[in-house]
Amino acid sequence: MFNYVIVILIVSAIIVYLLSFFKHSKIEALEKQVEQLSLSMMQETYQLKKQIKVLQEELMIDSFQSPLRESMPVRPIVLDNALPMHTQIIHFHKEGYSIQEIAKHTSLPLEEVRLIIQQQHWGGRS
Repeated sequence: MFNYVIVILIVSAIIVYLLSFFKHSKIEALEKQVEQLSLSMMQETYQLKKQIKVLQEELMIDSFQSPLRESMPVRPIVLDNALPMHTQIIHFHKEGYSIQEIAKHTSLPLEEVRLIIQQQHWGGRS
C-alpha cells in the first residue's frame, strides 16, 4: 500500500510538471505588456523631444529677426551673383527680412535658409 502511494505521488508530480510547460503564466503576459508600454513611452518621449527642439529652433531664429521689420516698407530683395548665396542670405537677414521672404526670393528651401542663419549665429561670424 505504501508503494502505491509513492508511485501515485511520483506520477502526479510528473503530470503537474509537464502541465506547467503548457500553462501560460500571467506574469509573463504582464511583463510583455509592461515592456511594450515602456517602448511606446520611449518612442513618444523621443518624438516630443524632437518636436520641442524644432520649436525651440524656430523661436530662436524668429527672435533674431529685427523688431524694426514691421515698420520697414516692403523692399524687393535684389540678388548679387558676384557674392556667395550664404553671404547674401546673412546680409538680408541682418537687414530685417524674414526667413520666408529670403527663401522666396532666393528660391531656396525654408529649412536651408534657417540652417544658414543658424550656422552664422552659432558660428559667431558677423
